[in-house]
Amino acid sequence: MFNQAILVGRLGRDPDTKATTKGTSVSNFSIAVDSGFGDKRRTEWFNIVAFGKLAEIVQKFLKKGSLVLVEGRIQIREYEYKGEKKKSTEIIANTVQFLDKVVKSAAEGEGSQVADESDDIPF
Repeated sequence: MFNQAILVGRLGRDPDTKATTKGTSVSNFSIAVDSGFGDKRRTEWFNIVAFGKLAEIVQKFLKKGSLVLVEGRIQIREYEYKGEKKKSTEIIANTVQFLDKVVKSAAEGEGSQVADESDDIPF
């Protein structure tokens, strides 16, 4: 089995970071990923979840509009809301690379997953 997602997009809102009962940081944010051209252009939204040190770095350096590359696995979570069963698809992040040059410079000393100049996306 192979479950991997690689997405490049911009944050739609500031990350929301909380701690679990055991003290592990969990950061939730969404990114907008564009595809197609001209009249066929569309935007897809993906919910991203980061844990631990990665969640702390995301909270510290990213904000609405930040450009990132997220690599992780797809997870479908089931929950109940107002008596109805719901499903949510999210990406559990393994790495988050900061693609904005200002954010990359600030985060490089934090041990984060940052892209270097050779990782620029050609579009």
